[in-house]
Amino acid sequence: MTFKEFSYECSSCGQRHNVLRWDSAPEPVCQCGGVLYESSQALQRNRGVIDDQLEGGARWCETMGHKPVWLDGTKSQYRQMVEKHKVENVVRHDSAYYAKQRRMHDERLRDTGRAD
Repeated sequence: MTFKEFSYECSSCGQRHNVLRWDSAPEPVCQCGGVLYESSQALQRNRGVIDDQLEGGARWCETMGHKPVWLDGTKSQYRQMVEKHKVENVVRHDSAYYAKQRRMHDERLRDTGRAD
């Protein structure tokens, strides 16, 4: 379900309308009572295009190897450097990590008396 700006044209009066609406909402009706048909898919910019810029821009990356590596701020360069340095992304948050976090949360609630 997305919220977009749609362009419609009335079949009876020929007037054009730009309508902001959810894509699951019912089709709008013209003020003259005529049926509106969609004249364009959506006027909103294509949100399916993913930008190649790294969030935060260019920076030194100190975890690629023994020496820091300068990244120009593009995801494609980052992927090339990861492949070149044979670096593997490791996620340390496994099920044991989350179990420990839940236990700590429960203990905090018991200590403050809000567990009831």
